[in-house]
Amino acid sequence: MKSIFLGAALIVLTCPVRANAQEAQADQYQAAYGAEERAVKKTVSSVDDLKFANKLLKVARSSATDSALRTILYEKVYEYSARTSSGYRQAMEALAYLTRAVPERKTEWLDKKLKAMTKRYVNSFGPGRQEIAESYLQTMLAVAAGRLEAGKLTEAQSIYTRAYSVATQIKSPLKSEIRDKAAELSAAAALQRKTAQFKRAFAAKPSVRNRENLIYHYLADLDSPADAVSLVTEALGTELSAKINLTAIPVDELQADQCISQAKWFESLARKPISTKGKVNVYRRARDCYSKFLALGKMTGVQAALCRRSILRIDKLMAKMDPGYLTVGCGKGVKMRFKRLSAGKFMIGSPAAEAKRGSDEGPQATIELTRPFYIGLTEVTRKQYNAVMGADAAVKDPNLPEVNVGTTSAKAFCAKLSAITSRTVRLPTEAEWEYACRAGSSTAYCFGDDIASLGAYAWTSLNSAVNKKLTPHPVGTKKANAWGLFDMHGNVREITISPYSSYSYKGAATKPTQDPAACTHTCKARGGSAGRDPSFCRSANRVSISAGDSLTGFRVVMEVKGKKAAKPRK
Repeated sequence: MKSIFLGAALIVLTCPVRANAQEAQADQYQAAYGAEERAVKKTVSSVDDLKFANKLLKVARSSATDSALRTILYEKVYEYSARTSSGYRQAMEALAYLTRAVPERKTEWLDKKLKAMTKRYVNSFGPGRQEIAESYLQTMLAVAAGRLEAGKLTEAQSIYTRAYSVATQIKSPLKSEIRDKAAELSAAAALQRKTAQFKRAFAAKPSVRNRENLIYHYLADLDSPADAVSLVTEALGTELSAKINLTAIPVDELQADQCISQAKWFESLARKPISTKGKVNVYRRARDCYSKFLALGKMTGVQAALCRRSILRIDKLMAKMDPGYLTVGCGKGVKMRFKRLSAGKFMIGSPAAEAKRGSDEGPQATIELTRPFYIGLTEVTRKQYNAVMGADAAVKDPNLPEVNVGTTSAKAFCAKLSAITSRTVRLPTEAEWEYACRAGSSTAYCFGDDIASLGAYAWTSLNSAVNKKLTPHPVGTKKANAWGLFDMHGNVREITISPYSSYSYKGAATKPTQDPAACTHTCKARGGSAGRDPSFCRSANRVSISAGDSLTGFRVVMEVKGKKAAKPRK
């Protein structure tokens, strides 16, 4: 009992003692430098500011200085050195110390760092600007991420817009990613304002019309059926209430007549004054209902033809409104998002001088993809796999990539998703995969050759350990490449089908690049994994695979309708 009271006393005394120590150091600072600081504040010369900062910095560097006093000194060093561009290095040294010594104020130090770097960047030219450009860009992105985490969309969007300007000036590989993020946040901020507007109107006058407007906003713009259902009342009428309530039920649980009824209703919503994003959402829901109706097989030939015609019409409308992306339903309310990639040429394989290059990565060959295709933004997740294969979608860690999947199981998944979506879904060819991974680059990684930057894009053996075990992580948690694709490097190696030899790319330029029937060679796993050395995560790395394991997953492609298969070169 005595020890318990003693422990409690120590806890009570800790904070006052610490506070008293800090007050004592503040008093010590004032006694030693207060008069000089007041004198410096009265001058208008930046020379005096920097001279005072350098004096404090010399004391702060001394090992004999108390840690609490050192913190005060470094804060003052930053305050006075940041007033002039000549004090940039002193300000950065002060912030580096403060970030280590007082981590609970990390956001404050990061804001100060951005302020100092902005001043330096704006007032520098040529080599001086180039020297800090990359670090400045990364600092802006870190601050923007903090603002986003705090829910400050407008501030985050403003910083991303500035970051895009810098990325453009220095030709950063992150330019496209930053531009897209700025646009995304701008749209999100506008949507936030629109939601607030509808809510205010409904709160001021809870009429049927204002209720319906808010419901349609939830259903279309926000794609949130649960919020829409929460607003259903008898005043809406039996028929409309029933349709709204059905939106909260997964499409694979609907009956045939409900599928057609809901599909037509969703199409009618697209004619209301909603955003382009909202139209895409309701058209996608309509398409999912039509696809489910076809999958049930309970229709006449005429009904099936009309249903397929409706799907084609919706696909054309969605392609015009959201040409770069496609979202499809996997069943059980689970979705999968794809990015459309245009046809194009690239150099497959790696140059002879690339570090850790494998002999099967050459000789390099110019490959032409003659038709566009959609590719998954991420690897197939546990949730998506279970939904398509008919298992419980409410799986533990749903956003982890599905692993222990061999080629046969992956192809079975593609066949079932093809049936669900009424589209052709398959594994990517090696050419499609490397084209998507490189995203226009010709370096070892999508962002360049510097392996030190890989950790920002990939989970590898250097950063994936959990309880000392190298393991995959939830998809999409690292940076995307320039084309918006996540985890092309690391996390899990991805199964591809290949028309090329397992040993080289000899004759690759003459082979079909997008014809699954020509892919008769051993399947290759690409991209490396969370359990392998970073060199295995290079864009050109190839590993033969015959069975799945805990570090092997897959990503799928979806063919664009109306495009003829590529013919081999003669």
